[in-house]
Parts: sequence; C-alpha cells; structure tokens
Amino acid sequence: MDSPKEEIEGTSTWAAKNKENFSHEEEVLRLIGIRDFISLLLTYPVKLEEEGILKAWINAFKTQWRPQLLTTDDVNETDKPWHVLTVKALKCMEGFMPMEIISQIEHSGRPIFYRHNDVPRAILDLTIDLAVEQLIQTLFSIDDYACYVRLTTRDSVEKRCVVNKITAALEEDKHNSLFGIDKGFLRALWIDASVHESDAEVRVQEQINSMMAQDVEEEMKSNRYLVILLDRDGNKRLDPTKVHFPVGTVVLITTETELSAQAREGDDEFAITCIMNLNITTQDHLLSWELFCSYMVNNMAHLSRGIQSIAEQIVKECHGHLLAIVLVAKFLKNVWDVKQWELALEKLRFTNPSYDYHESDQRGINRAMVNAFLNIIWEGIEKTQNLCLELSLFVHNIKTGVSLETLMSNWVSVELSHKHEVAQRLFPFDYGDIRLNYTMEEACYDINVLIGHSILFESGSGYVRLPIETYDIIESIHKLNPSIIRGGALGLTEPPHIGRWHGLIRIELMDNEIYELPQSPECPKLKVLLLQRNADLMDIPTSFFDHMPLLQYLDLSHTSIRDLPPSISKLKELKKFFLRGCDLFMELPLEIGHLKNLEELDLDGTLITHLPEEIRELINLKSLILCFEGYYHALGHGKEGKQISNSTIIPPKVISNLTQLNYLSINVDPDDERWNEDVFNILLEILGLERLKRELIIEDCPKVTTLISHDSSEHETPIYLPSLKKITLAYLPELVSIFNGLHVENGLRKVGFYYCPKLQSLSKSELSSKYLRVIKGESKWWEALKWNEAEWGCANRPDFLNRIFSPVNEEADIMTQLATYHNDDKLVSSFENALETVNWNEAAGEPSHSQPSSGITFQMSELLFHEEPGRDLRDEKQIVSRKNTNTLPKWTEHIRVSPPGMGMEVPPDDGYSWRKYGQKDILGSKYPRGYYRCTHRNLYGCWAKKQMQRSDEDPTIFKITYQGKHTCNVVLPTSSQQEEEQESILKTHSQQQEKKNVLQSLEEQPNDQPLNLWAGLKVQTENPDCVYDERY
Repeated sequence: MDSPKEEIEGTSTWAAKNKENFSHEEEVLRLIGIRDFISLLLTYPVKLEEEGILKAWINAFKTQWRPQLLTTDDVNETDKPWHVLTVKALKCMEGFMPMEIISQIEHSGRPIFYRHNDVPRAILDLTIDLAVEQLIQTLFSIDDYACYVRLTTRDSVEKRCVVNKITAALEEDKHNSLFGIDKGFLRALWIDASVHESDAEVRVQEQINSMMAQDVEEEMKSNRYLVILLDRDGNKRLDPTKVHFPVGTVVLITTETELSAQAREGDDEFAITCIMNLNITTQDHLLSWELFCSYMVNNMAHLSRGIQSIAEQIVKECHGHLLAIVLVAKFLKNVWDVKQWELALEKLRFTNPSYDYHESDQRGINRAMVNAFLNIIWEGIEKTQNLCLELSLFVHNIKTGVSLETLMSNWVSVELSHKHEVAQRLFPFDYGDIRLNYTMEEACYDINVLIGHSILFESGSGYVRLPIETYDIIESIHKLNPSIIRGGALGLTEPPHIGRWHGLIRIELMDNEIYELPQSPECPKLKVLLLQRNADLMDIPTSFFDHMPLLQYLDLSHTSIRDLPPSISKLKELKKFFLRGCDLFMELPLEIGHLKNLEELDLDGTLITHLPEEIRELINLKSLILCFEGYYHALGHGKEGKQISNSTIIPPKVISNLTQLNYLSINVDPDDERWNEDVFNILLEILGLERLKRELIIEDCPKVTTLISHDSSEHETPIYLPSLKKITLAYLPELVSIFNGLHVENGLRKVGFYYCPKLQSLSKSELSSKYLRVIKGESKWWEALKWNEAEWGCANRPDFLNRIFSPVNEEADIMTQLATYHNDDKLVSSFENALETVNWNEAAGEPSHSQPSSGITFQMSELLFHEEPGRDLRDEKQIVSRKNTNTLPKWTEHIRVSPPGMGMEVPPDDGYSWRKYGQKDILGSKYPRGYYRCTHRNLYGCWAKKQMQRSDEDPTIFKITYQGKHTCNVVLPTSSQQEEEQESILKTHSQQQEKKNVLQSLEEQPNDQPLNLWAGLKVQTENPDCVYDERY
C-alpha cells in the first residue's frame, strides 16, 4: 500500500488531470456520496436484514471500484461494475426511507436538506452528537494502513462544539482499547491549523515532526497515530497534499463556510474529496429530522408550536433509530391533538414492565425501537392486526420476503375465530374491535395498513417482509405470553408439558409420534387443537376435554383412537370435528348430541357402524359425509359369509332434522345389503332439505334401475325439482329410466351418461327442462336410442337434442369428461350406492314405500371452499382435484385359465382386492369386457383399475389391461405374510397389539350374532374451482 503522502499526491494528480471531465467527475462524486451515506446508515442503531449487502458495497468500493476510478480517465456506461450492487444497496433502504431521499442519493450521492434556518436548535445539537458518534465508531472499526476522514460542520461555532465532544469521547475511552502501545493508536495528535495565519502547512508539519520525535525519545514503537487536524478559520484552508502525515488515521475537521470560501479561491475541492476515505457532515445527520418531517407530509408547518416541540423531543428520543422514527411519525401523521402527541412521547420513554428488555438488549435492539413498537404501534393498531403479525412469525422467509398471497392465505387459513382471546390476553381492557369471519379481502386491507405504517416492508413486486427488529420484538411478545404452539412434524413422542397449555389458543401437534395425552389439561382459552396423523395415539383420557370450553376446531384424523370420552360433551362451542382415517374408531358416543354448534363432521375411513339418534340434535350441522363401507371391508374385504346384520344405519328423522346441511355425501358398499333397508326413508328425508341443491351424481350402483319409481304408470301429479341443474349417471348396468316416466319439473341444464346399457330410451317428460344445454354419452349408445313417436312427435331423434349432444372419448377418463361442462359451477352431491327406488302411491298422498307425494324439492349439495387450518391437503388430493387416470401407466397381461365349463374359468387372484363396477358387450367380440377398480379407492385414494376380457381366438386366455399401480398397499395376505406382519406390529409398539386385536375380534364374531358395527362418516368442503370427486 502506498504511503499517506504518495496516496494523496497520486490522487491529487489524477483529480487535476480529470478536472475538465465533468461526466467522470460526477460519477466519482456520486459513488463517494453513496459510500458516505451507507457508512452513516451502518453507524445508526437500526438493525437491517440486508446489512451484509451494504457492507459488501463498502468493501467493493474500497478494494475495487475506488482504485479503478482513481486510475481511469473515463468510465463508459458498460464499464460500471458497481451498478448492480448499488441498485441492491439502495433497495435496502426502501420501507423506512422516502423514495425522494433514495432518489437524491442515487443521483447525487447524498440527500439534499435545505432547512438549515428552520431546523430547531435541539435537532442541530442532535446532528452534532450523531456525527461525533459516527466518527468514534469509525475510529474503532478502521483497520486500514492509512485512512482519511473529513468531518464537516455548519460553522466555526459548531466546529468548536464537535471538537469538545470528540475530546470528551476520547477521554472516556482512554482506559479502553483505542489508545496505547499495541492498541489501535499510540496516541492522538491534536493540531490546530487555525492558529497559523500564514504558512499553515509548514507549521503543521513541524508540529507533527516534533510530536513524533518525542515518541521516539520515549521509545514508543507504535506505527499508528490518530491525527486530529482542525482546519483554519477564515478564507484560507489547509492543503493536506502539502503535509506528510504519519501512518494512522487523519481526521480533518472543517466547516461548510470554509469549504465554500476555498472553492471560490480556486482550491481543488474535488481532489480533497477524492482523497478522503470518508466524509462525515453534520448536515447529513439531519436525516432523522427530515425523515420524521417527510412522513408528516406538509402538516409539520401547520402544527402548533407545542406539537413541534414534542416532535423535536421524539426525534431526539429515537436518537438516530430510523425505523423507530418512521413508525412514530406515521402513527402520528394525522393527529392534531397535542395530548396524543404528549402521550406518544411518554410511551416512547416508558419502560414496559411486561416486556423482557434484557432479551432485546442481548439481540442488540435499541430500546427506543422497543418502546416505539411495543408501547405505541402494538397498542395502537387493531387487535386483528396484532394476531396477524404474531401468526407471521411462523411464515417461512418472512424476514427476507414472501408473496402477499402466501401471507394472506396463512392469516385466513388459521382459524381467526380466537381473535377475542388474543386481544384480551394482550389488551385486557380494550378488545372489542376484533373482526370475526376473517376473509382474504380483510387480509388485503390489513396488509395495506401494516405496509402503510412501515410495520411490513414491501420487498419487490407482490412481496412483503417483516423487518428483523420488528420480528424479534413480536417474537419476544409471543414467547412471554404465547397463544400458539406449532409443534407439527417434530418427531414428538409426548405433548408439551401440561403447564404450558393454560394460556394457549391454538395447539398444533400433528404429524408426530405422540401416544399419550395429559389427563385433564386446563385450557380455558383453547380454540384450535390439531392432533392428526399421530398414528400411535390410541386413547383419549376420560377427562381430557373437561376444561376446553371454547374449543371450536378439533382434528383427530388418522390416529388410532377407538372411541371418544364422555367429556366430549363439554365442547359446547365445537364447530369443526375431524376423525378422518381413524381406522379403529367404531362408534359415536351418545354425548355427540351435546355439540349443538357443530357445523362440520368428518368420520371418513372409520369403522363407524351407525349414527346415534342424538345426531339429530346437531341442528347447525352444515357439512356431513357418511361412509358405511369401512367395517364391511375390515371383515375380509367383503368376502361371502361376512355379512352384517340389518340394523338401522341412520335412524329415522335424523337427516331431515339437519336443516342447515348444504353438503352431504353417503358412501356404502353395493354388496352390503343393509343399505337397501334404509335407503328409501333416507332419500325422502334428503329430498326435504332445502339447502342442498344443484347436482346429482350417481356412479357405480349396479342395482339402481330408476331414480324414482311409482306403482301406477298413470301418475299425473308432476314432481318439482327446480334446483336440479345437472345429473351424471355412470356405470349403472341395470338403469332402465331416469325418473320412470314421471313428469319432472326441473331446471336441468346438463345431463351425462356412461355405461347405462339398459337405458334404451329417454322420456320427454324426464327431459322437460327448457334450460337443457348439454347431453354427454357414448356415441354408440346415443345412436342406438329409441324414440317414442307419440311422445316426441317423430320416430327419429329430435334435431334439437342432436345439436346439444357431445360424445365422450372412451379412451380418456370418463368421469372427468362427464363433469366438465365449460366453466359451470362445480357442485356435486354423490351417492355411490343404491339410491334404488322412491315409490309414490297415488292414494295416500304421503311419501312411503307405496305412497305418492308431489311438490317435493329434490335439491343436492352445493360445494363451498374453505381451507382448513393445519390440515394437510396431501391426504385429500384425490378430493381436491379429479384424478386424471388417463395419465397413469398401462400394461397388459395374458393369463391362461381352464376352457369354459371345465374348472377355473377366471384368472387367479392377483393378490389385490378388486371391485367390479361394470361389464360391457364389445362390438365384434364373443365375450363381454369386465371393468374393475381397487376396492380401497375411497379409503386410500387408490386409482388402480383393470379391464378383463376372454379372448375370442383362445377362450382359455384372458386379456387383462391394468391402469395405474396400487397405492393403497392393501394386499390380500398369505399365511406367512400374516405371521410376518404380526411380528412387525409387536416389535414397533406395544399398543399396536391392541389395534391388531380389535380387527381380529371383528373377524371372529359369529355371523349370526347381532353386530353393533357399521362403517364411516366423512365431511369435505372444497374449492369452487375444483371438482369434488373421490369416487371416480
């Protein structure tokens, strides 16, 4: 490295050479200004997540760009390596710095402040303190061989004040690490050039030489000195290029007036500026005041003198913490009441006893920032926004930037129904402004408010971030009095200590290995409890729910629980209850009827055998899915001899009493004969539910012959189904008519058919809707339909029906095609089983097996979307979007069997459980083709299918075409496999033995023994942009 003298002379020579190159000079001065401003920011107490970018800019300027600039005559636009990093550095200032100031820095290198005459004295004193503090911090951080710092004041009075403060600061440090042998500097050399009227450079050099000679005599060997040089007063400024300084740091203290005078006399100010490694000015430290005033818009000049005085004190109290200044300024932006300003100043000075300042001190967070945010902002914004900020702690990358959509979705998806409790916890005397039923629109409003107050910073197009200090303070608030525990997927074997449950509002413990719960936790504020996918959890303590009076959301899905404790009756406020995939759960307790506020119930994939009559008490239930096939499959996958007694599946007048239902699904196995006993009465009750509407899908029901049947072919009273908009009928081999010829007044717009071979004609009375726009089906079926001339007026197909018919592609996924009618509403209610007959007796006038009725509204389910907090949609991917089975892999196998009539005529078992859902005669083939799907599609979302057909050429060969591999992992086990499985279960966990025993006990029950066991219930809500269909 060059000596100080050589560097000064080299820089001076270069500056003189390029004095007339104005474009290059401007670029150099601009970058020097940016360097000085970034250096200023780095000495302020505000913590920045992007501090590394700012330091990288400074380092690049020192080591790369400055040497390039000082050795190059010109820099083309394409030769500016600093451009990209400069853009990033300036972007770091967005959020708390007005764009006008950033623009000034970008174009001229430093902010331009014009208010010298209007700036209050207290603020000018603050600029002196901040400038001196910047200098002291710089001296402590300097590690260069030589460093030149210029500190510029407004006038000689301010210069003398700066000197006094520097002297005091260095005196305070005399016992620290700055001065002494083997320390940063040997000592400070104070030189006052203002005492020399002439030949100042010579006199200064003599002073330096004399001081250094004294050190040599005292055998002090330090190589570094701190030279503090006071520039001359008057019109003649010291020329540092004519002085040989010792190794160390030179601090030149001068004034703006002296600089102006020297510039008029022709001194090369440009050269001096280039020599300096850092330029500090008291004017630049007006930034704090300018920042505060800029967010007052033009109000500052119109504020009363009392408010202006308080504003000065607020800025001084923040002492250079720019974010604290911005937060308070924006909070008081439109406040004209002097008492509110006085209160804000008091809060800024107030030490909040409820906050742990020690932790903030350890993290390096300035107390002015803590008080500004905690006492003013946190208490001043809406309580809903408090909760949103607390929830933001758990959003990945929130400190560096997340999309607006991600953040808002997080706020909305986490049931904000517990906002009252959060507000009461944080603000016990004022929590009435909580907004319930939180929506995306409200989230958008809150985002804009938080950005407007600089609580959140915009971070690129469509992205926001939480400043690091704000994040740390909110995190401290959360730790001191947490309302949420997020312990999902942490491998926990037991829940947090019971003592931590008391003040919690939300507990997330899903996806762990928890096998035991506390006996009776005190949870007076708990609203959300998520325990799903803890497979080892088999029992819930008897008193577990005794002290959870406010619980609204409970998820026990995919656990191994077998029953519910009586304390479930204490959950009077419960609205959403999920037991999906609890494959040992067998019976709802009678206490379920106490949950009168329940809106959603999900028992899909359980071994539930019936609904208790107490279900009728759930008068607020809106979403209910019933699945009665889980137990049937548990008994040997539907093998013969494992039949279930014909108990009542759903007691009478249960469904009809659930008048708020807007979503209902019933799923049974077609081989389960119990359903035939109840289907008629259940269907009649469904028909009376006015909130169910729009679409009916019936699929894979091999015994359905008609949707509505009646005793008399002369039934004249029309049936009214005004809300029925769409019917899809698929894989119904016995269907012969839709409404059995009845005149049905409906609003049908779309009708779809597939594999209904016995449906050989369509009745005009059944398709009476004047709104009918689309009919879909197989081309061959459509061509083969017969048309009643007396009914249609012609023996051929009516032209208007031809125009609305759309053939399906049998090589593609059938149900996807039948469900797709442009962008119509995705409204589905699905009955997989025998909605076999509704008989109407013309005599009695009331619905029964043989009684007629008219004016019945047949309204089916309308789907609504609501993302459940903490629920993993990966488990429901087969529900959220229709599975495109056309993309699944296909392969064909040829299996030889016995000839027809000679022994085994079907292929041997391939180890999987299949369910036949259709058979079709193929044109030109002797033998029909059978269609099979995995029995466990509904339970496990397994989309495997196969088609099986005997070869015409060789009847001993079956051609089997498989589509999709089994994902259910349910293989019919061999004896040895059963033994291995039992050993594996015993090894994993002792409680797993209980699970095996339950299933064994089911299989060992005598066939003639009355069984109080049926199968599953489930509830699902869905996105209106997605088709609900886990069955196709």
